[in-house]
Amino acid sequence: QQLGITGINRSVEMLATQDALHLVWVAAEGRTLHYTRLDRAGQVQVSADLALGGAHPTSPGLSMSTDGALRLFWTDNPRIPRGLFFARLTPEGQLLSEPLLLSEDEVRVSEYDVACHSDGSLDIFWATEVPAEGGIYHLRILADDQVGEANRLLVGGAG
Repeated sequence: QQLGITGINRSVEMLATQDALHLVWVAAEGRTLHYTRLDRAGQVQVSADLALGGAHPTSPGLSMSTDGALRLFWTDNPRIPRGLFFARLTPEGQLLSEPLLLSEDEVRVSEYDVACHSDGSLDIFWATEVPAEGGIYHLRILADDQVGEANRLLVGGAG
């Protein structure tokens, strides 16, 4: 059963929970992220494009919040340069929050990674595309999905 189409060399982000498998990928036309939820038998329960209002989303990431909401991360350039964004989703793929720019304004993000902690908090590390524009940054999202610690430059001139 075909779940959808993504562009060449684009990965699918997956998050397994007790009763479902959640998938997010960049849709083939490259202008939106697509969300699909499968049950334990592999049957499609939800399949929808996400209304994030971006331009060219890339690099989606997923984690689960302590309240059962999905946490979605991605990079996009709705207005140049490319930034790191965050939004909350229901398991049905409905937005619970408007997309939030996590990275610094006017700084191009090249990549990011997320560390999930047992208390529900997240440490997010992201790097600038051009080392002279910054380097490697860190910020923290609390268990209630609020920004607990704003962006802090960890390593200047690295990217």
